[in-house]
Amino acid sequence: SRSKDGQIVFVDATVLYHIGKDDASAVYQTLGRENDVIDKVIRPKTRETVREVVGRFNALDLVSEKRSEIADQINAELGAGFTKDFVTLEDLVIRNVTFTEEFTDAIEQKEIARQNVITAEYRKQEAEQLKEKKIIEAEADAQSIRLKGDALRSNPEVIQLEFVQKMADDIKWGVLPDNIVP
Repeated sequence: SRSKDGQIVFVDATVLYHIGKDDASAVYQTLGRENDVIDKVIRPKTRETVREVVGRFNALDLVSEKRSEIADQINAELGAGFTKDFVTLEDLVIRNVTFTEEFTDAIEQKEIARQNVITAEYRKQEAEQLKEKKIIEAEADAQSIRLKGDALRSNPEVIQLEFVQKMADDIKWGVLPDNIVP
């Protein structure tokens, strides 16, 4: 079958049907035995109806949420067609839908490209967050330096305090008078 967008679609379906007791003799007289019914009614009408309905949809609709809508349309139209030949359609079940290898490859490449775009977008967002974090850290460092500078200008003894705090623990020291250099 060809879809609305021109793709070749292979539909594997199971047709469940029955012939009513009252209609069995009429079916036998017009169509013959059950194998004749299958060859003259079931297969041709099923193929025709599937082709017609699939032709109304795009290929990917057959593997999307529209699949049940497609099956419903096929069931409705096929059931009406079978009734003319005294056959009652119980259900048509779409078992499998396949596409040409080229179309399947194209779908796969499209999905890979879509995933690559999503990954690139995620990496971009991650880089922007890292950039914001570094800017915030740099602003915090700048603020800290400004505050230390202000503290040093207003109180020069702060340098001595920082010097003492940063000395190694094993260094011994003491306090000397102001004019003595250690």
